[in-house]
Amino acid sequence: MAKGVNNMIYSQVVGTPDDELSRKTWDKTLKEPDNNWVWHDVTSGTGDVVMAKRFGLQQKEKVRVIDDCSVGGYNKAYGMKKKLRVHAIDQLAAYLSWICTAHGATVDDEIVGRTYDLRSAYKQFGVSLETRNVVRVVVWDADQKRPCLLGLNALPFGASGSVSAFLRVSVALWFIGTVGLKLCWTVCYDDFT
Repeated sequence: MAKGVNNMIYSQVVGTPDDELSRKTWDKTLKEPDNNWVWHDVTSGTGDVVMAKRFGLQQKEKVRVIDDCSVGGYNKAYGMKKKLRVHAIDQLAAYLSWICTAHGATVDDEIVGRTYDLRSAYKQFGVSLETRNVVRVVVWDADQKRPCLLGLNALPFGASGSVSAFLRVSVALWFIGTVGLKLCWTVCYDDFT
């Protein structure tokens, strides 16, 4: 089925409108080979790989690049039994309540906090060799007006496996900070408060 599905994905990318969003998506994509997050695949055919489709999503002034790994069936090849949990505002409120209750007399009137956001969070972690060999992302090349095939070196933002892999790493960072550095913080995906 891969060849037929890949041809459909490829034709969808061919139909990408030549607009400002596709230009911004391509401009963001052009920065990724320099960071070694992706590589240009000029040898694979549509029947050789599992394809995903890259598109841009406008979020206020920012464009977020999404690798739609569901369209080619790649996300269906991944599953897990465990349910992953992220911290919510409840954990932060519980920490603050504990600080004020346990240390109320010694705590200053002002408690100061900060949120740290990991930059390019998913791109800091590599993919397995198997994924690197088989998954390709197709994106509209706004310069040459044709689809471009990219191989992946880093976790794609849009793959089910990327979410669980990244959450494991972010919770590990939270644990190291809490236990090793005695930080009072929470984590929600890539935001550490």
